Amino acid sequence: MQSLCASNNRMKTGRKIVDPARKALAGTYRADRHGDIIELVTPPRDIPVAPDYLTEEAKRVWEEGLPRINAGGGVEADSSFLAQYWTAEREFRIIPTPRSFPP
Repeated sequence: MQSLCASNNRMKTGRKIVDPARKALAGTYRADRHGDIIELVTPPRDIPVAPDYLTEEAKRVWEEGLPRINAGGGVEADSSFLAQYWTAEREFRIIPTPRSFPP
């Protein structure tokens, strides 16, 4: 009968994270150990830009919702989708409600 030795029963370790930015995302970055590798650079984030074709009312709705979108990580690539959404939101807001009709 063959005995199992602890050294034969080990799992291989995963690949080591080399990029300091990835280490920071993983929560394993330490300036005292990794500070000399590369300076961490956070790329600038672009924000959604309102298209020119939005009506004034839709632009007001855009300005109203933009802080929430930016807080959630919205980028310029989201601009077209957001323009469509805010335009639809604006149209929804002007639909009369039953309370707005005279009795």
